[in-house]
Amino acid sequence: TSVDVRHEHLVVAALRHRFPAHAVLGEEATGTAPPAPLRADADAHTWIVDPIDGTANFASGLPLTCVSIGLCRGTLPVLGVVHAPLTRELYVAVRGHGAFRNGARLQGAAVVRRPLSAAVVVHEFGSTRDDAGLDAKMAALRRGVA
Repeated sequence: TSVDVRHEHLVVAALRHRFPAHAVLGEEATGTAPPAPLRADADAHTWIVDPIDGTANFASGLPLTCVSIGLCRGTLPVLGVVHAPLTRELYVAVRGHGAFRNGARLQGAAVVRRPLSAAVVVHEFGSTRDDAGLDAKMAALRRGVA
């Protein structure tokens, strides 16, 4: 949406002002093209921005939407921030320091390995509603849960 584009411009401008030597990959600026690969150089920093994660929810007035920002040093993710303003949640994770929700440390749960076919899967179909687009998305979903 146009709001996605405006939000991305705001976030990217702030990051570039504060960290002028860092690269920034924005979902809206990247569009449907594959993003540029991360530089493997350990001194290269790249911010990855999704200005409205859950655009369909946002456009529909549903509160399940957030701003997602990550930072990679080389190809290694080192920071993740997710702000969900409508639910008043702020998630922050820093490599080697843990993950937090609204300042409270999150505790990891025991990992139970199950096949993806046993999972509850929620899929958002985007704005494509023609038969060919829906068929392509359903085929991808079937491959994922097979």
